[in-house]
Amino acid sequence: WAAKLRGLLLGGAVLVPVNTLRMISLFYVGQAFPRYLDTAHLLLWQPLLLLLTIALWLWWASRPARAVR
Repeated sequence: WAAKLRGLLLGGAVLVPVNTLRMISLFYVGQAFPRYLDTAHLLLWQPLLLLLTIALWLWWASRPARAVR
């Protein structure tokens, strides 16, 4: 369970700031370029966040498990 908890905390430590950056940038895009808000949301940020999440999971899952004592 400790490895899972560390993975959860690490994932949160990476994904929460990136998601905050995503929301802030989408707010500014919506203010400055409302025509491009859907494009930025659907074609830029959704795939980037999904790829980051998958990459973090693959990295975590590829680490060797420690033997239980």
